[in-house]
Amino acid sequence: VVTLLGAPAAGSLDPSVFRMLYIGAVVAAAYLYGRGPSVAISLLSIGLHNFFFVPPLHTLQVQDPSYLLTFTGLVM
Repeated sequence: VVTLLGAPAAGSLDPSVFRMLYIGAVVAAAYLYGRGPSVAISLLSIGLHNFFFVPPLHTLQVQDPSYLLTFTGLVM
């Protein structure tokens, strides 16, 4: 849902906005469904965030090392 709603605004908003939305989705999944689904959502959100909102867009490459910390934080 975050990706679908955020994709049209990807060029006009900072990627950190989407990070916070993905973290909110992970927290909501943990609260509503438990650990297993929240881990699955966090892994999926890492891939989607990296593919759609982190330059270079539409690749899974990570050029900025600070994003690796963000991805680690989403899993924890």
